[in-house]
Amino acid sequence: MLYRKHNNRGSRMSAPGFVLHGLRAPHDGRVPVMPVRSVWRMRPVRRAAAKRAAVARVAAACVLLVCVVCVAGAMGAAPTSAHARTAAATEWGGYRRTAANSGVTAAKTPTSKSRTRLKWSRKLVAGGGWDVRVSAPIIVRGKVFIARNNQLLRYSKSGKLEKTVTLAAPIGYTCYPGSGDGKLFIPLDGGRIQALSAATMKSSWVSVSASISATDTAQSTGTVTYRAGYLYSSWVRGGATPTAGAVVCYKTSAGSNIDSDGYKRPVWTHAVALPEDGGTTAATTAGYYNTGIALTPKAALFAGEDGVLTSVALKTGKVLSTVKLKAPVRSAVLFVSTGMGSTGVAYVSTANSTTNTGKIWRVPVTKTGKLSAARAKSAKLSAGPGTTAPVRYNNKLYVVSGQSGFAAGTATGTGKLDTFNATTLKHKSTVDLGGFSQSSPLLSKAQATKRNGKRAYLYVTLNDTTDTIKVIRDSAKQKKPTVATLAKPGGSYSMASLIADKSGTLYYTSSVTDPATWSTDVYLQARARK
Repeated sequence: MLYRKHNNRGSRMSAPGFVLHGLRAPHDGRVPVMPVRSVWRMRPVRRAAAKRAAVARVAAACVLLVCVVCVAGAMGAAPTSAHARTAAATEWGGYRRTAANSGVTAAKTPTSKSRTRLKWSRKLVAGGGWDVRVSAPIIVRGKVFIARNNQLLRYSKSGKLEKTVTLAAPIGYTCYPGSGDGKLFIPLDGGRIQALSAATMKSSWVSVSASISATDTAQSTGTVTYRAGYLYSSWVRGGATPTAGAVVCYKTSAGSNIDSDGYKRPVWTHAVALPEDGGTTAATTAGYYNTGIALTPKAALFAGEDGVLTSVALKTGKVLSTVKLKAPVRSAVLFVSTGMGSTGVAYVSTANSTTNTGKIWRVPVTKTGKLSAARAKSAKLSAGPGTTAPVRYNNKLYVVSGQSGFAAGTATGTGKLDTFNATTLKHKSTVDLGGFSQSSPLLSKAQATKRNGKRAYLYVTLNDTTDTIKVIRDSAKQKKPTVATLAKPGGSYSMASLIADKSGTLYYTSSVTDPATWSTDVYLQARARK
């Protein structure tokens, strides 16, 4: 069985005191100082030395007191909100784990078929058709959350179903939940978002619908990205040939921006549409399908069907700059900081379904969030359209591309992993994945050392009848990555991107389809390291 995907910060600490040179400071941060009055009763010949020693002790105590106050102040300043506690407990709280869409974990994941095992498997849907609706999973507060139809399910890491709640509406064919501010954010069909408490799963708010009518509905296929009380997501309308869509920003607090009907309104909306949908864009399609928004310190970055990479101000949605990528984008943008968070680089893949070609783009981003079109670079992908998010590590950029069997004229299609120099986009190598993949790579750096050339492991699924999880190993000592099969769960057609908890266990959705009836069973699975 395999994945089925369609196409924060330190914890609050408390301690009874601080041990400083054998002395335990009381709870209020005061540092006990040994009395020094008796020193002055010593003989005159020792008085000067004793006085100096006493002064030194007092000075040292003062320094310690300042240190303790600073530490205690820093600890006291640590956020104590539900947001802070949930952020600290979030292991994989969104599509690519971070607001920059890194897709990287420091956990020790399984590295080979002989060193992995199926930890557990739970059936989510039995005998569904093409309208099976299952989300991607996320891991928050040590629990695994996943949406199914109009329900949100919470599993323990041992696979126990702990709680199920009913959502305000069903999700779409799939969706990519997010988390933050002590909440879970579930995209619902119609371009809506529902926020629920991560602790109790009680609903906090539901956003307004983006659908025009019962027959002209919006699809919530974009990912959810969160930072500092704001969330960013997107929707699309028009089916296979999208005609409209928008990127939206919401305040996540329960009482803000609520309309007279009780629904949450966006803080801002960045909308695009074709002329037939009331817009003016010259693109042949418009909207944001499978869009992944990346956040820089100053801006939100995204691209859509019109092939335009856009940077907007985080809290106002004001367009800061754009870059034309010359082909549609159906994947997440990756942002990598290069200068203490003040400047960086955006990476994004394009997918031209007409020519079955794709490119990877590298666009510098200034400290104010503006894109540098003059310094943008691109490189061709080896296997065709790129519908997955890239991942960067050790100045290497890894990008998956491919064509389905229908487009490639083969039973399994084609899928390859290209490696580029992350700075120059010079092509370094290509490896065959053994089948069509639309899985954004999960990269584990946990076992990287200077001695082994900073070895990394990447994980993808194949979207064909072989139902395979591939593990790719790469390091500075290899001419090109090596590809191996991690597992064959026994299902079919998976677009899932794997996620990992802090122990390195991999979680994913998996489907088993009867080719005669197209009846589909969908599973949530966990695969652990032996």
